[in-house]
Amino acid sequence: MIMHMQWMTKARVKYVLAGIGAVYLVLFVGYLVYAGVTRTRPTGPSELEAHPERQNEILAGQRAEDLQAQLKLSDEQTQKVAEIISKNQMDPSGGGDFRERFRSTRDEIAKVLTPEQQAQAEQMRGQFRGPGGPGGPMARLTPERIDSLKKSMTPEQRERFEKRIENWQQRRQQWRGGNRQGPGGPPQR
Repeated sequence: MIMHMQWMTKARVKYVLAGIGAVYLVLFVGYLVYAGVTRTRPTGPSELEAHPERQNEILAGQRAEDLQAQLKLSDEQTQKVAEIISKNQMDPSGGGDFRERFRSTRDEIAKVLTPEQQAQAEQMRGQFRGPGGPGGPMARLTPERIDSLKKSMTPEQRERFEKRIENWQQRRQQWRGGNRQGPGGPPQR
């Protein structure tokens, strides 16, 4: 029994308890990281499914919350933006020109923003312009990039690629030349 007691000195007991504590601490931190990474999904219907009659209000609130995160809006600004979006909801069956209603909504929202937020919103907007624009699919196709892509293609791929580039350039020229009737042709009267 005495030999057993020598093995269990106070220092060793402290180290053993400290080791056990460290293991529990590491496990707890691991659990917190796991819980933070894997969010639980809400059960049941979403707010939109539960209240379809409030669709405009819910979608406007979600869009305003997205803008709050992107532009760092205050709560007051977020509420005003949600009201503007809800008021000017882009209902496809509604009357009036879609583009004009969109511009009107954008301009009303800009009045709520600070100059820094307006600049950031304009920068974000530039990322979503159409083909050939700052954020369009053809924006990054410089002549150097086109040449480097062609080098890695088979002759058949190169031929198809050149036809698509030519087609894109023709459409772009038509669009810039004032023929702004869109991909569906002129409006039916």
